Amino acid sequence: MLDFSKATFVKSATMLSQRPEKLLPEICFVGKSNVGKSSLINALTAHKKLAYTSSKPGYTKLLNYYLIDDQFYLVDAPGYGYTISGSKHLDNFASMMEDYFFNDNLKAVIFLVDSRHKLSKDDLSFFDFIKENDIPFVLVTTKIDKLNQSEK
Repeated sequence: MLDFSKATFVKSATMLSQRPEKLLPEICFVGKSNVGKSSLINALTAHKKLAYTSSKPGYTKLLNYYLIDDQFYLVDAPGYGYTISGSKHLDNFASMMEDYFFNDNLKAVIFLVDSRHKLSKDDLSFFDFIKENDIPFVLVTTKIDKLNQSEK
């Protein structure tokens, strides 16, 4: 049985060619900036500060690799959408991730969306992309705790 608490940060990379030398299966966390990708990794691994979190969108700028029980990597991807400065960076996300989604080690994408908001054009575009390319995914809605009873 996998032990998610045996999680370690391995490295950050700006592109697929810089990933860890030890090739293992990868599960990538993707979604808008500040949707909770890093927080979910921390919750899954029971490490409060394994993946750095920030209340400011756009903090994660690189692919961050976390080794889980020496078996596979969780990969925290930069968010797409808006940064705290207000600049849109879907283009930066696309150029960094261009080759990533077609690497043989990618086994699934965990696609996070914020339950408080309607899906954006960026969300829908990414959803279409993973469906059209037959990339296995799990859809996770986040921030449900921030909704009141009628919104739930």
